Amino acid sequence: MVIEVNSSRSVYRQRNLLYMSHNMAGIAKLAMTTNNLRVVWKMKFKISVLAALLAVVFPFSVKAQEVKTQEVKAQDLNVSCESGAQCDAFQVNFSEEGEEVAQTRRTRTRRTRRSGLDNRFYAGGNLGLFVPFFDITDDDDADVGFTFGGLFGYRFTENISAEIELYDSLGGTEIDDLGYNIFGASANGVYRYYLNSGNPRSLYIFGGGGLGVGVLNFTGDVADDADIDSQTGFLLQGKLGVGYPVSDRIDVFGQSRFTNVFLSEDEDEGFTGEDGNGLSFDVGATFKF
Repeated sequence: MVIEVNSSRSVYRQRNLLYMSHNMAGIAKLAMTTNNLRVVWKMKFKISVLAALLAVVFPFSVKAQEVKTQEVKAQDLNVSCESGAQCDAFQVNFSEEGEEVAQTRRTRTRRTRRSGLDNRFYAGGNLGLFVPFFDITDDDDADVGFTFGGLFGYRFTENISAEIELYDSLGGTEIDDLGYNIFGASANGVYRYYLNSGNPRSLYIFGGGGLGVGVLNFTGDVADDADIDSQTGFLLQGKLGVGYPVSDRIDVFGQSRFTNVFLSEDEDEGFTGEDGNGLSFDVGATFKF
């Protein structure tokens, strides 16, 4: 009986020992797993800290390299100074310089156009063909002739100006030894429209009109023999053209101009009362001063 009890206790102890050994093995595995996790988390933490340090330090290192490069460029300029204040005065801020250059580019056109207005006065001349619309007699017409002239102007704004213009148109007729001469003097108002207002070399369109005095005179042997005097009348003109500034002071232009001189009838002088009018096609140039 005693032997059976002891055997039962022995079996129970063996089972307890086996159970405890299993538990100890599990605890050991758990401890190893925990240690591994700690090691992994420590590694991750170190990597994160290292990455954060690199992210913070790298921009400063790049900035330092840029400053060093700028210092080298400044040294290449061979600028010397003796005191700290002088050195500070010679320091170059490249970013501010870039902004100044950009501002200069933006305002260059305005400055150029504004400086052009400093030269408000201008003078010029033109030469071209004159196509008359009037008749000498019922059967005889005036022939195509030439025209030339000069002008003096003042610019109130970039677009608006006033001019004093003198020009002469002359040609022959279908009657032998008889020619015509139309002299005009007018005060004009002119408006210019720039196709590209931001460009100081912009092509522009201009138009204007003027009032003045015109003189029609017949020339040649026939006029001398008939003793035909000149006749003066009120002049009205309008012109339209295109101009282009080839430099800050010189513009070239081409224009078409209609001129009408209102004449009264004079039977003694052979005038029928028909106006002396015509259309001219001119090229010319102006100079600002």
